[in-house]
Amino acid sequence: MCTLRSATGLEVEVLGYGASLRRVRVPMPDGLRDVSLFLDDMAAYEDPVWNPSIGAVVGRFGNRIARGRFTLDGVEHQVDVNHGDHHLHGGADGLGRQVWEFTDLTSSSARLRVHSPDGHCGYPGAVTAEVVYRLDANSLAIDIEATTTSATVVNLTNHGYWNLAGVGSGSVLDHRIVVGASRWVEVDTEAIPTGRLREVAGTRFDLRTPGTVGASPAPTADDGVLTGYDHCFVIDDAIGGDGEADTSELRHAATVTSPDNLAMAVYTNQPGVQVYTGNFLDSAGAAGVPHTAHAAVCLETQHLPDSPNQPTFPTTVLRPGETWHSRTVLRFLTP
Repeated sequence: MCTLRSATGLEVEVLGYGASLRRVRVPMPDGLRDVSLFLDDMAAYEDPVWNPSIGAVVGRFGNRIARGRFTLDGVEHQVDVNHGDHHLHGGADGLGRQVWEFTDLTSSSARLRVHSPDGHCGYPGAVTAEVVYRLDANSLAIDIEATTTSATVVNLTNHGYWNLAGVGSGSVLDHRIVVGASRWVEVDTEAIPTGRLREVAGTRFDLRTPGTVGASPAPTADDGVLTGYDHCFVIDDAIGGDGEADTSELRHAATVTSPDNLAMAVYTNQPGVQVYTGNFLDSAGAAGVPHTAHAAVCLETQHLPDSPNQPTFPTTVLRPGETWHSRTVLRFLTP
């Protein structure tokens, strides 16, 4: 584990296990505030029951792949089924459950690397992934890259859980949220995309103007999730006219703000952001206080879920000689 600090006092702990953000602490007038959920010890991190990928870099494919199956270059692949009938976050032994190697470390940045062999969790190709965490004043940048030895699919993302009022302070349903998205990925009752990208206007998915996380109208039958949000939003202007993701620049994905006005603005080059309101949180927690439902919100920047099975979604195929790159910047704005 290492601890990074910025010149303004922003502090981040990074674990080799899952390349996880263990703690993110923001300087406030009354001292440092823990704003990301964490666990007390390694035993809890290594326990898949108690650790729902808290702070980890998940993959090879973050989010869901329906039935754990996809066809690539005419060959059908079966990957790990670990979430009901489906594949989630790279599988039960995905990259968020691996020990990453620290390859470079400064006072304000850390680079970690992991190798995923051909066939790992059923994926084709041997993949090498790197993540760089870098602090700059009041911002945390997360750069993730991957290369492969043969064609595969990649959709890595950091799975941080955020409570800007402070870890252990209770529910985030009173946090304010804005999401820069005019469309959302329609899903079925098992949270698997239908293939349709629907307009948010006139629905509970319209988060373009500030509202509280818990203030949405009651879920409807076609929401796909019965409580809270666990949905991918399509960031405005992030998909070009050719239907492919434009990853050349950062765009505003979302901003979440605590009741006492500590804000975190999220910028990314990815086409989507999964908003998950911790609906099923039930983990060991920290300092003897368990993490329970709605104790945090996740803002997972990523390509769209089930992309390998959705021909109209931007591709997540990575081929030899290419480098997959995701960049996300979290900017903390103190009151």
